[in-house]
Amino acid sequence: MTVSIPRQRAKPAFTNREALKRMLVHNRNRGMSWREIIREHFHSSLRVKPGTLSRIANSDYEPKSPHIRRALGLPIYVRVLACATCGQMHLNPSKVCPTRNRVNRQIRMSISELPTNILKWKLLNREEMPNAD
Repeated sequence: MTVSIPRQRAKPAFTNREALKRMLVHNRNRGMSWREIIREHFHSSLRVKPGTLSRIANSDYEPKSPHIRRALGLPIYVRVLACATCGQMHLNPSKVCPTRNRVNRQIRMSISELPTNILKWKLLNREEMPNAD
């Protein structure tokens, strides 16, 4: 005795919202309703509402919710912390920011360590301090 198992369509994996939008507009132009598009293309335990598909197809809306993105086959957004110093994400956040060393900082030296030409310039171009009276 053989048992036939109903085949389900593979859920499409879209790399971006534009590919999903093209597919939705194409099926809509063929005369399919939003509910028919959901039944035909999105076999998932996670429900996608027809209004969401309409909003994606007719505007620049991109869903942010992970369960909607998973149901539509879109890559899921992940929250990451940005570096307080440079504003970028680093692969190893426990280490010091690599751009921190590139910031132009004044190197502090004592007067005796300065080269003579720089010391001469500093003495000639110094500003007088006001009296603290």
